[in-house]
Amino acid sequence: MSSIALRTPKSDTFEAKDRRWAWFHALRRHPLALVGGGIIILAVLLAIFAPWIAPYSYEQQNLLAPFQPPLSDGHLLGTDDLGRDVLSRMLYGSRVSLLAGGLTALIAGTVGLTVGLTAGYYGGRVDTILSRIIDGVLAMPALLLGLALGAVFRPGLTTIVASLGLVFWASYARIIRGDALGMRQAPFIEAARALGCRDSRIIIRHILPNVVPILLVLSSLTIAGAIIVEAGLSFLGVGIQPPEPSWGSMLSQGRAFIYTAWWLSTVPGVAIVIVVLGFNLFGDGLRDISDPRLRGR
Repeated sequence: MSSIALRTPKSDTFEAKDRRWAWFHALRRHPLALVGGGIIILAVLLAIFAPWIAPYSYEQQNLLAPFQPPLSDGHLLGTDDLGRDVLSRMLYGSRVSLLAGGLTALIAGTVGLTVGLTAGYYGGRVDTILSRIIDGVLAMPALLLGLALGAVFRPGLTTIVASLGLVFWASYARIIRGDALGMRQAPFIEAARALGCRDSRIIIRHILPNVVPILLVLSSLTIAGAIIVEAGLSFLGVGIQPPEPSWGSMLSQGRAFIYTAWWLSTVPGVAIVIVVLGFNLFGDGLRDISDPRLRGR
């Protein structure tokens, strides 16, 4: 009887590892996830190698050649009202958008994972208090919070990430709490408790590996949402400040010339749509793979 109890947590750990490997193999066969992953990889590579790919500095001006259309001599995507190369500014702007999304997902994921696991595992009064906090945070709109923080503090990347991180973690906590709440009475958790394992070890070794797929799905969708909010805040003037390029600020600057220089707003707008679509496709693919009901099992 004792030998069976001793093997139970270890065997469950091996089964969890097998499920994760099967999950990654299924990901390779999912077309939507592959398309979204390809878009993400391309966007990340362009952002990383922007200083080497960009034909000009994003600040370099040529006042003798403003409003050059796309495919003009030396300017693949044309120039803006100050003669700056749009392609170069787009490449550098991708760094801002992806960095804002990545940092937001990191902060929100860390806080939400901690709060969700704590509330779901301990339950009772701890769960009640943390759940009410989560409900209150979920009622806060990220865009309005970003506008308020931008008006009080200096607008910039730090303000954007802080405002988004303060709001987006609650979505992680709500979903992860539900999963942890369902696993706290699972047989392998009861076996670990019977063996005298500490709560921290049970959470880290047995519950956390089972919520990693959910964490990845939420992170992908969070990055997409953060890119949209960052673009919106920059468009409204409380995000990334000139001359540093941002897709949202490029949209804002180009709207005054929408009829005479359509590419100034169209190019960053299309970039936002494609990158956000890539993260959404990848997140939807991960969700379909991680949910057995959606795999047809």
